[in-house]
Amino acid sequence: MTMPVSLPIHVDAELLALAEQAAEWRHLTLEAFVNAVIRRAAEADLRLAAKIHEAEESLDRGEFHTQEEVEAWFAQQIGQAAAE
Repeated sequence: MTMPVSLPIHVDAELLALAEQAAEWRHLTLEAFVNAVIRRAAEADLRLAAKIHEAEESLDRGEFHTQEEVEAWFAQQIGQAAAE
């Protein structure tokens, strides 16, 4: 397990209030809530980066997708993101 580090950030009062309300609703400390949000966002970004890398490699190999296939993939990604 890695040692925790401090991550000083500056947020405006409105964002802080929203985060505090969300943390309270989830029965989490603000720290636990922020950690969970950062983890979810980072994991989602890394999944997207992996998909983009996979697509770039596919293009390099001369493999292409139809417009319909691309639109269906984006719709699926948006649905997954909305569910999170």
